[in-house]
Amino acid sequence: MSSVYRDNIELVFDIQGQGPDLLLIAGTAADRTLWSLVRADLAKHFRTIAFDNRDSGESSLCTTGYVLQDLAKDARAVLDAAGSSQAHVMGHSLGGMIAQELALLAPQRVASLTLVNTTSRLGTYTQTVISMALAWCHAIKDQELLVKSLYFLALGEDSIHGGALSQVAASLAEGGPGQPREALVRQWEVDLTVDIYNRLKHITTPTHILWGAQDKLIPEIHQFEMLDNIMGSSYTRLEHSGHCPMIETPVNFVENTLQFLLGH
Repeated sequence: MSSVYRDNIELVFDIQGQGPDLLLIAGTAADRTLWSLVRADLAKHFRTIAFDNRDSGESSLCTTGYVLQDLAKDARAVLDAAGSSQAHVMGHSLGGMIAQELALLAPQRVASLTLVNTTSRLGTYTQTVISMALAWCHAIKDQELLVKSLYFLALGEDSIHGGALSQVAASLAEGGPGQPREALVRQWEVDLTVDIYNRLKHITTPTHILWGAQDKLIPEIHQFEMLDNIMGSSYTRLEHSGHCPMIETPVNFVENTLQFLLGH
């Protein structure tokens, strides 16, 4: 495990595997353990660099708010600290938004983009869902119930019927308090400000868009917006997953991501 400081924020990261660099960026309410079920397979082909965003995992908690560009600069600082001049970048949800911003901020540093269940802007539907999640963070005092509520949004129907919701909630509850609520709220607030749509045409790196068809957070129309506006991008629809395919359908996730990554 290593770390780097940017603007007095400590960003914790670790490196697994050998090969071309692959930066893994988690989203809201997640840290680098999000990739645990798929990372070993990715690390067979790539030098994977996974880090905790500020306000997540082992990285620093903030005392004030921040914007998406701050998170993209954090990601670039991690690349610098890991000795990576250029990396494939895979981002999930908010992490996918950070990845897009990084590709605009430092295009020469990004070999390819893999955008997982993310968007370039929020429509009325997603704004409503995130606002509801924010309200839950303030109103629900029982930690396990809050976790179940948030993962009910995140997990697809197949995963919920398979019992994953209770398993995840119990596992996280046993692990302690987890991410402080005020940190989670700050990340949701960043989500609500994202608007990259009008700049998508400036992303020129090879891009693969993946979306779980049971996603209750981000509708498919947002995938088509990115597909239509990022030149040469490709799209994969994962039928049996919700918002977190790397957790819900890890084998399928690895197969589809590697097919793209190994071709670039």
